Order: sequence, then structure tokens, then C-alpha cells
Amino acid sequence: MISVSGLEKRYKSGDEFFYALNGASLEIGDGQFVSVAGKSGSGKSTLLNILGTLDRATGGKVIIDGQDISLLNGRKLAAFRSLCSRAFTWSPNMDIYTDVLLKGSSPIYDYIIKLKDFIKQKLL
Repeated sequence: MISVSGLEKRYKSGDEFFYALNGASLEIGDGQFVSVAGKSGSGKSTLLNILGTLDRATGGKVIIDGQDISLLNGRKLAAFRSLCSRAFTWSPNMDIYTDVLLKGSSPIYDYIIKLKDFIKQKLL
């Protein structure tokens, strides 16, 4: 499940702030498919970049399968990104845990174990 509440992305321009997202909230249930639509500049790409951990929100929360992604940093964030990107590229004859270990993408094995089932269930 993905839960977004009060999400904000704010940029400063001179003395003023510009909001790409201002209080966005949504819930995406397990197995649910959604689309994001809106006019140019409405925050679609910003939302997807934050959900994909390519950008950070300036406010609000994003919870993915019980994990607040705003709390991830450094190696944990790298491991999360690596597992998400490898979900579609791992070797077909091994599980993702083995694939990640063999390719040496992250030394945080306990975190990989926790995310292994998430990747298999949510992204495949």
C-alpha cells in the first residue's frame, strides 16, 4: 500500500515560494492500478519523483508498505532505489535477495530481506 498525506514540494524563487505540490494526499491499495493526469505544471512528475525517491518532499508523508520513505537516507535509500530498479532486471533463475547480494549493490542485508517481499508483491 502507498499512502501519501499532506505532501508538499516547495521551491524558493527570490523572496517568494512556489509550490509544485501543496497538500497532496492519496492512497493506493495493494494490487490497485492508478494513473496520474493533469495539466502541464500541475505536479504530476514531482509526485512521481517523490514516490520513486528521486526527489524529497518539503512536507507531508509518504508511506510505502509501512515504511516512511522520508526517513530513509544514505545506504537505506540507496538499497530501496536499487531494489525498485532491479525488480524488472534481476536474473530469472534466482530470487532478488540472491541477485542483489551477488551483484553487490548493498551491504544492508537485513533491509534487503525486509524489502524483498515488498518488491515481489507490489512491483511485479
